[in-house]
Amino acid sequence: MLEAHGGVFSRLDTVAAPAPDAPASEASDTTTAAASLVRYTYAKGSVNSVFVPLQSMLTKYNARPGVPTGGLAASAEQFKPYANVCGLFALSAAADTASIAAAVRRVAREVPPSYD
Repeated sequence: MLEAHGGVFSRLDTVAAPAPDAPASEASDTTTAAASLVRYTYAKGSVNSVFVPLQSMLTKYNARPGVPTGGLAASAEQFKPYANVCGLFALSAAADTASIAAAVRRVAREVPPSYD
């Protein structure tokens, strides 16, 4: 619905991550942050489709039954199929997407997000 009205619904891990080989400057943040948005959508399946190895913490809410919690996940099969393990980033069409995404990237350099 958000995207149908011109908004952005993206994975937070792609917004907060520093661009490869990019200098840590406000200008580069604004230029690359909006370009790095990866559209988020739920994909039907039996395995988590947005898994990134060793990025997300296993919790009692996102781990499959029987999987030990408290550590970083090494495989997609450890998570429930529809667990949000990459964070979400959503903005309306009226928002200055590039500037806000750049601000998220600057903050993430100082306080990295925790994905769980």
